[in-house]
Amino acid sequence: ENNFTFFAEVNGAPVGYISFMEDYSSFPFMQQWKAMELKRIYILKEYHSKGIAQKLMDFFIDFCKQAKYERIWLGVWEKNFRAQKFYEKYGFVNAGFTHDFPIGNTPQTDYWFWKIL
Repeated sequence: ENNFTFFAEVNGAPVGYISFMEDYSSFPFMQQWKAMELKRIYILKEYHSKGIAQKLMDFFIDFCKQAKYERIWLGVWEKNFRAQKFYEKYGFVNAGFTHDFPIGNTPQTDYWFWKIL
């Protein structure tokens, strides 16, 4: 019911998507607010730096504001500095919490970033 996915298209072809959900299971601390988790934002590499990610992020933030969410948050890999800078431009800050995000047998750590709406 509260799981949303939207696609970005260029000339009718999908080039990216955004997925978000009101889901507190991975970060129970957020239950004290009405909060939405950005699960994924993905743009095909050949469409990076063309404003598509910005349009999807603007859509996400507007959607959450209209639905009266108080906080939005996401997990970002500790070594993905490009993504971290992108989120920081939108006012997300590192919340000081981490979570394990293994890929196969490779351990990785994500930071939780959040934004007050």
